[in-house]
Amino acid sequence: AGRPAVPAAGPLQDAQAIACPATAPTLKTPGGGGAGQFGAHGPLFPEPVESIKICAYRQQGGVSIPGADGTPENTVLLGPQATALAASLDTAAKGRTSKICPLYLNANGKTLVIIGLSRSGKPMSPVTATVSQNPCNLPVTNGTAIRYNWSPPASLSTFLAQLPDTRATGGPIHGAPSGKVTGSPIHT
Repeated sequence: AGRPAVPAAGPLQDAQAIACPATAPTLKTPGGGGAGQFGAHGPLFPEPVESIKICAYRQQGGVSIPGADGTPENTVLLGPQATALAASLDTAAKGRTSKICPLYLNANGKTLVIIGLSRSGKPMSPVTATVSQNPCNLPVTNGTAIRYNWSPPASLSTFLAQLPDTRATGGPIHGAPSGKVTGSPIHT
């Protein structure tokens, strides 16, 4: 009596207890990471997931997108949603497409660090995925296995929609430069 109730251990508490990395890890696949090399076609998650913690970062530089408490924005998926996300990642293309990808210049891309937790609550190696305007040939990897052309499932749409725009906000140039201007405005 008089002691606060301790929440029961379980998938939600296990996932919430996992800290998001301060910055997105840079994961490179062994041996240069080509299709079929050194486990590249293996699973992104080595065992079934019971829950998943997802942490959000800027695509450029891997700096966190801070939440209200200063830690990276994050969400937790449980049960069927976690299983569906893991399956969508693992079933993405195992090789780059041979078609030419459209070039979209979008500095508002996000990097997601996806940490699966096993049924015993043990965290697995993180998986990094870039969420951008066009997923064409963007890699998803855990540092060994690699996939391409992954698009987030509908279960992530609310989380992704609430993330802030991460593009730099430079303003327009106001007025002509002061003083004498000589030479070409083009510098090489």
